[in-house]
Amino acid sequence: MTDILHLDPTLPPGDAVVAAALVIKAGGVVVLPTDTVYAIAADLDDAAAVRRIYKLKNRPDDKALPVLIGDRSQLDDLAADVPAEAAELMDYYWPGPLTLIFNRKHGVAENAAAGLPTVAVRQPGTLAGQAVLVEAGLPLASSSANLSGGVAPRSISEIPDSIIAGVDLVIDSGVCPDGQASTLLDVSSPVWRVLRAGRVTRDAIETAVGRVVE
Repeated sequence: MTDILHLDPTLPPGDAVVAAALVIKAGGVVVLPTDTVYAIAADLDDAAAVRRIYKLKNRPDDKALPVLIGDRSQLDDLAADVPAEAAELMDYYWPGPLTLIFNRKHGVAENAAAGLPTVAVRQPGTLAGQAVLVEAGLPLASSSANLSGGVAPRSISEIPDSIIAGVDLVIDSGVCPDGQASTLLDVSSPVWRVLRAGRVTRDAIETAVGRVVE
């Protein structure tokens, strides 16, 4: 049976965070809370663990997995280039509900890239999710803890039983505050595009950086 550890979001993270980080570093797969929705996550560099995420979600092999980071400096190892305006957006919205798609460095994030030359990266904003990422010290391949095409879960009760049973550890921190997937913004080419709407709106992005976004 999968261990489910409860974490009070109003208190400093404790043993549950350490346990999750140890599972991740040992090659396991965990469910953790973020500011947006619950995520299923594993060490980005562990091919077997990343493959488990695909299998548990019934996710198509040609659909890349986003990457969660605990510290902005980790982006240096993932992105081939970071446009100056994208760095401005990170100043505004990271940690937070904004995922940015960059051209990825050659040879990195291969397990989650689905053959694409890009990588989608986010630094989540909740205390619990951030604490796990910082404790693990690793970029994590991740996706919402649902079956592919299903509703992204705000709480543990909304996560399919097959996913709960298939991971190694679950952190239950109550209801995720945002309750919707992050805004997905592609900054990998001169024309920026919002690929998924979220709490960070197109108007807010345009106001922040002073450029038109499709």
